[in-house]
Amino acid sequence: MNSRGACPLEAAQNPRNGASDFPKYVPAAPPPRPQAWSQETASEKIGIHPKHPQRIELGTANGTVATLVAIAVTYKVTMPSLFEEPAEK
Repeated sequence: MNSRGACPLEAAQNPRNGASDFPKYVPAAPPPRPQAWSQETASEKIGIHPKHPQRIELGTANGTVATLVAIAVTYKVTMPSLFEEPAEK
């Protein structure tokens, strides 16, 4: 309780007490854009054969969880973003 007899949290949440003590909403920064590496450079950084990413994209090969994690870490993106359709330009 504070000197006015109200709980500090209640006072901060009560709009009749003036400005809120809580910080205003600040939107998150957009995620960084993926690196523009050649397929060979990206494969080398990920640690897989240079043809493997192409086979995964075409659906002729399945990526293991370990491969997908390595791709996400290398490109600094989230795992779910690997499964999203690319945005049209």
